[in-house]
Amino acid sequence: MPSISPQEGHLILIGKRRTDFIGAGCDTRWRAGAVRRRGRRLSPEPLKPMAGDADNKSGTVDRSEMTFSCTGVVRAFQGRGVRLVLLALMLLSRAAVAGVADEVEAIERAHGADSDIVIEKIAGLEAAARRAGGRDLRVWLAAWGYAHAMTGGRAVAEAVAGELEGMGDRSKDTATLASAYTLRANVLDASGRPRAALAWMDLAEPLARQSGDPSLRYWVASSAGIVAYETGAIERSLELFQLALSSAEQTRDLRRQAQSHLSMVSLLLTLKDASGAMKHAEASYRLAEAGEQKTLMAVAKTYEALAAEVLGDHERQRRATAAAGQLSRLAGGETVELGVMINLADLNLRIGNFAAARTQSERALALARHQKDEPSIATAEFNLGLALIGLGKIAEGRRLADSGSDYYRHQDATGDLLSMYNQYAESLERAGDATHALALVRKAQALEDKLLGADRQRAVVEMQQRYEADKRSKEIELLNRDNALKTAELGRQEMARRSYWLLALVMALATALAILLYGRVRRANQQLAAKNADLEYLSAHDPLTGLFNRRHFTGVLETMPPDLPHRREDDAEDLVRAVFLLDIDHFKQINDSFGHRDGDRVLVEVARRLRETLRDSEILVRWGGEEFLVLAPAIRRAHLDELAMRLLQTVAGTPVETHSGPRRITASLGFAPLEFSDDPLPPDWDRTLHRADQALFLAKRRGRNQAVGVYGRAAAEALEGGDNAALPPSIPGPAAS
Repeated sequence: MPSISPQEGHLILIGKRRTDFIGAGCDTRWRAGAVRRRGRRLSPEPLKPMAGDADNKSGTVDRSEMTFSCTGVVRAFQGRGVRLVLLALMLLSRAAVAGVADEVEAIERAHGADSDIVIEKIAGLEAAARRAGGRDLRVWLAAWGYAHAMTGGRAVAEAVAGELEGMGDRSKDTATLASAYTLRANVLDASGRPRAALAWMDLAEPLARQSGDPSLRYWVASSAGIVAYETGAIERSLELFQLALSSAEQTRDLRRQAQSHLSMVSLLLTLKDASGAMKHAEASYRLAEAGEQKTLMAVAKTYEALAAEVLGDHERQRRATAAAGQLSRLAGGETVELGVMINLADLNLRIGNFAAARTQSERALALARHQKDEPSIATAEFNLGLALIGLGKIAEGRRLADSGSDYYRHQDATGDLLSMYNQYAESLERAGDATHALALVRKAQALEDKLLGADRQRAVVEMQQRYEADKRSKEIELLNRDNALKTAELGRQEMARRSYWLLALVMALATALAILLYGRVRRANQQLAAKNADLEYLSAHDPLTGLFNRRHFTGVLETMPPDLPHRREDDAEDLVRAVFLLDIDHFKQINDSFGHRDGDRVLVEVARRLRETLRDSEILVRWGGEEFLVLAPAIRRAHLDELAMRLLQTVAGTPVETHSGPRRITASLGFAPLEFSDDPLPPDWDRTLHRADQALFLAKRRGRNQAVGVYGRAAAEALEGGDNAALPPSIPGPAAS
């Protein structure tokens, strides 16, 4: 499974999850097997909702059902080696006296990679922590709760969070409350609920800033950065990771600084800043080496290999890959090796080294099964499936790839699944399995539509919420002023006999105020009308190109009459309605090689050219990504080829001026009329769009820069059945000058 998907975003690899726990040390551990797509981490098994979820923000635990005792508690869900947990160390201030927190730090430094050992080692410190109270108790409770959360003991972690929250409420200590909220967020995020975790992080962040504790600020910022990344707030995530790095530097903890640089590497690769990612990978390796952290050194070398691959430095990529493998073996753990094997397999899949990817995926699968790590098992199976497909073993590869992707489908990981379907379809297309590749493309398109719809709905809701907040604020202001007027009126009545002149003044002020309020209300209504107009425009247009979007096109189809109007008898069979689907060739390479600025420039210019070459009655739609749709509401059958050729020539006629220089752009096109003279079925737009999409897919398979039309029932049946002999011919596009 490629470690970077240019269209879907960088995979958060090892080391990203989890940050530290609460109190101080906040050391981020590398978790092998936690390879996640688009930043989402999936729980190894479903957990029932408990106290502290989004619907129970108080996080209280019924002590009649469970009494919390850290010494005698049963470690439910305990499982060794399911994942390398990230246990954060909690340091006391330099001015503080040595105590329990120092011992917890020493245990974490020695055994932080194994949460079961951490639980065993710190269990004996409970009595001392409770006698000391204050910060020692806070640090110990956070370590205890976080370790249990990472081994599946969510009930214990929830109870610890409840105790911390109670301590914070009683003492009004911001650091303790921030620790409680962040622990709750980590429990939710470990269960695959980042949006529920986000609400708790919103509470913890301002409290951590008030505490003045850089260690706590580091842990909270790291946790919040990961949750922000998982929920799609990339810019916010970058800001938080930079804050975490700054806090880590204040603590002078080498391991913490190395981990912060690794977080920046993942994010910068997502943002296509490979040079910046390389600098952070180098810094992370230097810090990890100085701190003798071989696990983090292995992760840093793996990230260096990824950045080198994006930069095209294959020799450096080879050296970094070899170093990562050697360091993972020296680190001495199967979990470390598992993470490196998964990432090296990703890397080799990207560069087409399928034999090496197969070997590494098979090793990763064996390690994941031994550790019973379900997300890693699914990832390794998917990688192995893609490697086998690349080696020509399509049936066996499909079986494994389907098994791996099914796990993410059952977890309802829409973003992860979209990336997997796209990569899966590309592998099948390269292997020549066009039928299954097309089916996966359809699934990916449906998931993308779902994600786009959710984003659009969220934007509308946010705008409505802002308007409602402004409206409530104005209502409160009006109410306060009304109360002031009533008070003035009572005073006027009491002093009426002595203050008649004051009445005139009050009335004048009231009139002026009414005029002012009327003006404000009128302006508010005008602003609301303008916002509604903007919303209506955005709901029907693509913000980049200004073309109509898919929603508008659907509305046009719904209002279109079933038959062509004003038909004459002599053109009843010749005049048809038709759709043309056009896809820019090699658009992904433009984005990967020259950046999204050039990609956007190409999209805008192609949209302009198409708009200028079409008639006013023909509708141009941005269909999605680099695809455009043209609806011809009335065209003669004999003119279908002519319009298709004109569209191809319009796109490829002259090079497109981009920020990096002129680029010759070509396109592939598929088209189909709504009405077939030999089709017994009534006209159907969904079926017509499907035929045009199949024709577009055939044009791309035949080498791109050409058009394929579906003229009749025989051609449509040939496309559906894969009859190569009966497939429709291609219309070649303009040759390169």
